[in-house]
Amino acid sequence: MTIVEDNHLPSFQMLNKILGVSYADLVTTPTEILVAAIDGKCSLVECKLVARAHGYDLNRIGLGGRSKICPECVASRIPTPPSFNLGFEFFCAAHQLLLHNTCHACSDYLFYRRTKRQHCPCGADLTTTERIGVPEWLPQFFKIFAPWRLPGQTMPAGIAELEYEIGRFLQGVLIDSPSVTAKVAYPQFGPNDLGELEVLIENWPNNFMEKICLRLKNFNVDRAMYLNSPWQKSLPALAPVIEELRSALSYVPD
Repeated sequence: MTIVEDNHLPSFQMLNKILGVSYADLVTTPTEILVAAIDGKCSLVECKLVARAHGYDLNRIGLGGRSKICPECVASRIPTPPSFNLGFEFFCAAHQLLLHNTCHACSDYLFYRRTKRQHCPCGADLTTTERIGVPEWLPQFFKIFAPWRLPGQTMPAGIAELEYEIGRFLQGVLIDSPSVTAKVAYPQFGPNDLGELEVLIENWPNNFMEKICLRLKNFNVDRAMYLNSPWQKSLPALAPVIEELRSALSYVPD
């Protein structure tokens, strides 16, 4: 976006055309290689993404079409790190502010493909986005659903895809209508979604268990996704709760 804006290009797609690569190749190219290519010092090499579904593969590693911003970073023109778009990257560590994934004026999701980094396509100035501090309950959420994000812990390998799967699980639990599928297709949380996550850890684990039971009862869903997902074993606080649910619902895996 910075390159598009600084070079007065009419669109993000024009940058793709000039460099001769797809959007997926562009956003997965290391910064130093991209800058060298723009300077004419090298050519871009096609990235090894699965050809059947670039968008899906990018979503799984936190580099899909949507974008999360820190208003202070945008105002200071600080480059947005790819980590901002990981499933549970809720705040900017440098400014201790929540990351926004929607425009404060039109409420649409923010996308990488906008022409100006500091403005939404609707014209709203993103530097005026509300500054919101980190909620006090967030460490408790991390303790249950992402313990590697607690101070002193190490991020495991494959963290982007792991958080993608957990994010899909949580947003599926929170969906209140079988017709709402967009959240599950692209799990991402912004300030407007955090209230729903807080509900899950209030009166833990009762609220959480009630949400899952309600989903399994009301919707035609894949029970294995909610009661027998392999990643659940990597969460010490969650695994026994899921096991209790499986027993209570007399669930027998295939």
